[in-house]
Amino acid sequence: MPNLSSALSQAVQAEIQNHDPLWVIRDICQELHKSRATVLRLRQSGEFPRPIVIGKHPSWRRSAVLAFLASKERDDPVLVAQTETTTSCTVEVA
Repeated sequence: MPNLSSALSQAVQAEIQNHDPLWVIRDICQELHKSRATVLRLRQSGEFPRPIVIGKHPSWRRSAVLAFLASKERDDPVLVAQTETTTSCTVEVA
């Protein structure tokens, strides 16, 4: 049985090779051209991918957000078209 250190090392190496960065809400707002409130509403409605919570801070895999956007593009092209005209994200400073 491999030890925890080697398993962790392999997981880190796999993550580096896959390079699927974590996005915070600010990154998502910028990418989707949606407000913070809109992203949070999508999250609470269950439409948005579940976040990875580190401490109190939710983060999302870039691939999950892009997959969500692609599915929305298929289901609702108007919503995606609106992403180009929505105002920028406002971020709370703690």
